[in-house]
Amino acid sequence: TVQAMRALPRFPLGGLEHKRSLPSAKVTQQKPGPTISEVHQQFLEEYERSRNSFDLDLIASLYPDTFMFAGPAGARVAEKAAVLTSIPKGQALLTSLGHKSTTLASSSETRLDEHYAMVRARFVWRFQKGPADPIDIDFDSAFILFIKDGVARIVFQQEHEDFLEALRARGLLAPAR
Repeated sequence: TVQAMRALPRFPLGGLEHKRSLPSAKVTQQKPGPTISEVHQQFLEEYERSRNSFDLDLIASLYPDTFMFAGPAGARVAEKAAVLTSIPKGQALLTSLGHKSTTLASSSETRLDEHYAMVRARFVWRFQKGPADPIDIDFDSAFILFIKDGVARIVFQQEHEDFLEALRARGLLAPAR
């Protein structure tokens, strides 16, 4: 019925925000600490540094023991230990392709609640071999971060395209067989 529909909570739709009245809540004073933007910036700086240094301890600090990873092929649970084991092989591949740097190009954040934020980021991965012109690959990622004590950890990571396919599309890797 129409009255039942009016009683439902309203959520943002198509860029328009619908609001509903909530009962008054007790407001508590929070301890001063870093803002979400400061935590977001620190996270992105560490993520960028980890993709340039391949420092296993730094990479490990960005993830809990298990997290969700999603891409064009679907989502899966990922184990930090398995990811860390694969890093040296990935680093060797990227080095062989002429990886020079990974740089944060842009980002945005949406605070979800007191402990979670969504961060969208675009990184530019630069490759260059010898005197050839550099090849830049823009790569978009989205992260759901769990934030506690001013430290962000990735609990969900979504890559908008398959990284190896992006390398193939730019001629850095041979086509898949």
